[in-house]
Amino acid sequence: MQSDLFPSENIQTLSSSFPKKMVLIDCETTGGKPSQHRVIEIGLLLIDDGQITDRWQTFLDPERELPPFITKLTGISPPMLVGQPHFADVAETLREKLKDRIFVAHNARFDYGFIKTEFERAGIAFNAKTLCSVKFSRALYPQFKRHGIDQIIKRFDFSIENRHRAMDDADIIWKLFVKSTQLYSDEELASALGPILKTPSLPPKIK
Repeated sequence: MQSDLFPSENIQTLSSSFPKKMVLIDCETTGGKPSQHRVIEIGLLLIDDGQITDRWQTFLDPERELPPFITKLTGISPPMLVGQPHFADVAETLREKLKDRIFVAHNARFDYGFIKTEFERAGIAFNAKTLCSVKFSRALYPQFKRHGIDQIIKRFDFSIENRHRAMDDADIIWKLFVKSTQLYSDEELASALGPILKTPSLPPKIK
């Protein structure tokens, strides 16, 4: 059944050194500041015991104008957001999906800051332990100077259909973890993950 849901390249199991319950998440937004800008798209993959168990994606109405440079960057245009739910409409569903999971994002400070702020606007307190896949890449691949998603795609010749779209970018984190599982031992992965999981990746001014 799972082979009908997910591409064959995703039917793989991560090393047991990774947290058993994770959510790999990516957000597209109207800008770079959680206090001023809003989330327009969320894509996430739920990981249980090293395997993808669910995928979830939604557009969101940001309740404000979508800057042209964001449309140019992401391909998301204002008509695509018309009639989409507000964050508050999906907040409970999202909170349930994030519950009791390690929050994994590429530059976790950015995505966590936006999600936490959106929850606060909806009157919901949200806190999660984070794992930054940028820090993971730096720890495991110190021979490379840059660790953005574009550099990781180039490094491993990963395929991606829509760069700067939430689900596609979240998929790159999964592919990075799968590739790392193939290249490194459980002990090496645990050594890279341990310090990152012990260090908070919270934005400034967030307790």
